[in-house]
Amino acid sequence: MKKIILILLFSVSAVTLGQMNNTMKFQSAEFLYEKGDFKTAYHLLKDFKSDVDEEDPLYNNIVLLTASSLFKLEQESRLKGEYDVALDYAFESLDIIKEGIELEIENFEAREYWMHKNIVNSYFGQGEINDANDYKEVLYEAYEEGKLPEGLDRCFNFSYFKWDDKNIWGYEYYPELGDPETEGSFSKIVYFIYSTNSDGTDNEQLFRLHVLKFHKLGNSDIDFDYVLTLRAGSETNESSRTLYSYTYKKDFDYEKLQKDIKEVLTEVFKPNEKTDD
Repeated sequence: MKKIILILLFSVSAVTLGQMNNTMKFQSAEFLYEKGDFKTAYHLLKDFKSDVDEEDPLYNNIVLLTASSLFKLEQESRLKGEYDVALDYAFESLDIIKEGIELEIENFEAREYWMHKNIVNSYFGQGEINDANDYKEVLYEAYEEGKLPEGLDRCFNFSYFKWDDKNIWGYEYYPELGDPETEGSFSKIVYFIYSTNSDGTDNEQLFRLHVLKFHKLGNSDIDFDYVLTLRAGSETNESSRTLYSYTYKKDFDYEKLQKDIKEVLTEVFKPNEKTDD
C-alpha cells in the first residue's frame, strides 16, 4: 500500500509536491533510492533538507540518505570513466559526510576514508596523479594511527580502468620497504586483470601484475627496488614470470608505472601489435 501511495505522489504536479510535509518527502526520496533512482532521490532530499530543523529526528535520516545517494552517484560516474563528474559528487559527499560526523551518525568516519580513496581513484583516472597525493596522505596517516575501516586497512584501490573488454584494478599496500611487513616477499602494488560479463562487471580473474620487492642480496650495483612480475593461478597452483624490463625505485613514478602496465597488457592481449611510444 505504501508503494502505491508513493507512486501516486510522483504523478502529481511540482506544486503539490511542494505542499507535501517533510516526512512524506523523505519517504518519497527513500522509495526512489530503493528503486535505484539515486539522482532524483538526491535532488529531492537537497531541495527540502534546509526546511527541516536539525533537532528534528528526521534530519539525521536525511543526512544519511543524502550521503548514500551521493555515494551511489559518485560510484556510477567513476566506473563509467566520467571522472570529472565523479569528483564533483565526491567533494559534495565529503561535505555531507563531515556534517554526519558532527551529528555523530554511526560509521560516517569510515565513509570519509572511503571517499578519499574514491577521489584518489578518479584523479588517477584523469591522469592528474599529483592531485591525488593529499588524499593518499590522509589514508596513509590513518593507517599509521590504526583508524582505517575494514576493507581499507591493508590496501586501497588507487586505479581502475578499462582495457578493451577487461577490467583493470590497481591496489596499493601501505607498508614501505624496511617495515616489518615487507620482510620476505612483498608486493607494494598489485594490478588485477579481469575478463568481464556482458554488463561490464568482473567475471574471471585472468592474472595479476605485481610490483614486487626485488631481493638485492647485498648487491649494491642494483639501482632498483621493485620489479614487475606476472602471476596467474591460485596460491596453491601459481605460475610466475618476472618482467625484468620493468623496474622501479622506492619512490614510484606512477605515470611510468601506468604506462608500463598498459604496455604489458598490449603485449599479452595483442602480441602482434606494437605499442605506441
